[in-house]
Amino acid sequence: MIYEIDYCDYYKVSYLIEDVENFPEVRAIIDNNNPGKIYVDDKHKPRSALVWNQGIQGFYFIGDDNNDNFLKYINEYIKDKIINGLIDKEINWFEISGVNIKWDRRIEELFKETGVKYGYQLVYGLNKNRFTYEAHLINGLDIRKVNKGIFETEIRNLDFVIAELELFWGTIDNFLDNGICYYAIEDNEIVSICYSGFKAGKTQTIGIETLEEYKRRGYAYALASKYIEDCYRQDIIPYWDCSEDNIGSKKLAEKLGFEKRDQYRCYWFNF
Repeated sequence: MIYEIDYCDYYKVSYLIEDVENFPEVRAIIDNNNPGKIYVDDKHKPRSALVWNQGIQGFYFIGDDNNDNFLKYINEYIKDKIINGLIDKEINWFEISGVNIKWDRRIEELFKETGVKYGYQLVYGLNKNRFTYEAHLINGLDIRKVNKGIFETEIRNLDFVIAELELFWGTIDNFLDNGICYYAIEDNEIVSICYSGFKAGKTQTIGIETLEEYKRRGYAYALASKYIEDCYRQDIIPYWDCSEDNIGSKKLAEKLGFEKRDQYRCYWFNF
């Protein structure tokens, strides 16, 4: 059987990722820092689990990939319950990764009838010696840090920030207690943001969103630079993860001083 466990019991699966080096997105859910759901084979001592991450709207397999008690039921559970829940959220795809390479074969076996595809996600770590703050690319831009005061302003598209932060953090208060966000503003409109997506221990992931008409103007670099500086001040480790085909994200990461450390497969199918 498969069971959805309550958030107060998420700690019971923490030992399943003790040896996992990456995936702070998963640890953030288990630590109750960011919203998600966890499905297990045993409520008391799970051997395997499926973790739903609300922020990225995707799933992860953790634990024992040879656990028959889990593998026997998880596909049916996904078909009968989870996919219906995604449809209710107007999500028409299922995205999943395993936290180690062993899960790749299992994913391909479980979802072979769906036409499942995969691409690679790249993991970057920051080399502090390569990070340079190019002031001439930042001066003149109106860059501010999100705090409680922003929600008392009359910024026209404040919902842009609120929607993104609530997706990843559940509530604005949770974000304000745990995350960082910088935004660029033009004509009383937020045009780009750089924010903490997830928090796992000292590590925080970086997310960047820019309005389409303001892309390729240097906002992403400027905001990410301010974000990284803030991480240094707070002894936070910034973490960068992007798809292999996202050329812009890769170039920006390298320009900021990030270096590729690892990669993993991300699978998906539509329904």
